[in-house]
Amino acid sequence: MNDGSTDNSGAICQEYEARDNRIVYLEKENEGVSEARNLGLDFATSEYIIFIDSDDWIEPTYVEVLYEKIEEYQADIVFENYTSFNDEDSNFYFHMSNDYYEEIYDNYSVMNLLNDSRESKNAALIVPWAKIYRKEILNDLHFPLARTGEDALFNLKVFLKSEKIVYIHKGSYIYRHRGESLSRNWTVDWFNESLLIQEERLSMLATLGYPLRAYKKGYMDSLNFFISEIENRKLPKSHIFYQMKEKRDLLNYLTPMHKDNKKAIILVSHFRNLYEIQTTIKSICFHNRSLRFYLVNHDFPYEWFQQMKRRLEEFDSDIIDCRLSENTPLTFDDFDRFHSLIVDFVEEKKALYLDQNILITKNLEDLFSIDLKGYPIATVKIPYASWKH
Repeated sequence: MNDGSTDNSGAICQEYEARDNRIVYLEKENEGVSEARNLGLDFATSEYIIFIDSDDWIEPTYVEVLYEKIEEYQADIVFENYTSFNDEDSNFYFHMSNDYYEEIYDNYSVMNLLNDSRESKNAALIVPWAKIYRKEILNDLHFPLARTGEDALFNLKVFLKSEKIVYIHKGSYIYRHRGESLSRNWTVDWFNESLLIQEERLSMLATLGYPLRAYKKGYMDSLNFFISEIENRKLPKSHIFYQMKEKRDLLNYLTPMHKDNKKAIILVSHFRNLYEIQTTIKSICFHNRSLRFYLVNHDFPYEWFQQMKRRLEEFDSDIIDCRLSENTPLTFDDFDRFHSLIVDFVEEKKALYLDQNILITKNLEDLFSIDLKGYPIATVKIPYASWKH
């Protein structure tokens, strides 16, 4: 892809095209890297796509290894790490320290890497190079035009469409840093565009129901960093700067503080009633924060508890697996038996027991603040209930 080069690059490319029928030469006016990549995608007819930027280079086996791995795993994407080369000091910078390994992700678990800065995995994830894509998952997707960080938006959508993603712990793509570092060219508009991309990412992941705690923390960290850099660099304080400060102050005001003392809620359920128990938990969390759920059960999978714990972190809350043996009934006919269960599992001084099919429509703070006047238990009558046990 000749994106308006002004040297002899075009002639060199056409010479290679004449030698090898696998090479297709395309030429266009310079309109930016996104336009060039999009045109390449439109013309590509192969089963797989690899992007290589013109000022970078690759090791001899780079394409071979990526191709073999995407075929071996029948994956949608295989990506690897990278090595940096700085033109100013002619030094290589390596981001990896451990031995070679391979990891498999789906479109849910791979999103955790967006917040994993160890060995620059988050950076390796969002760039289009150092990857091989199955062409069909790129259908109907294009790089955004005239955007800073267009790579991150493009790859977010691609990874969300993918079912199997493989990471290989290699750095055989060499990314070249040319001229001045990016940080020297930061402007208020650059900060703002970076923030807008994070907001678009948050919006998309929230719509799809992904846990957002790590992403929200990253967004808040960026807000604080950008505001600090604008002030320290004495950049113009335009309306964009004051909008950033308004966002930060509002989020700080609305974000619940972490509390060590949680409100204990006891739930009892079989796994066959998963929908009911999840609906109850959602209704509680909609109106309350800083909770600790104790789920008494026989058969809820360990993996479900792990996933639920991650989701509840968003609400400064937790869930405890109170697993009983299969021959222990999940019904409580007398207070003594119920009290023994509370002593075995519950750490808090007070606990609220709720049925699995109850919906909560308000904050529960008043219930936890009730003075029991020395009594061990308080209860309320359900006016519409006439069940016989």
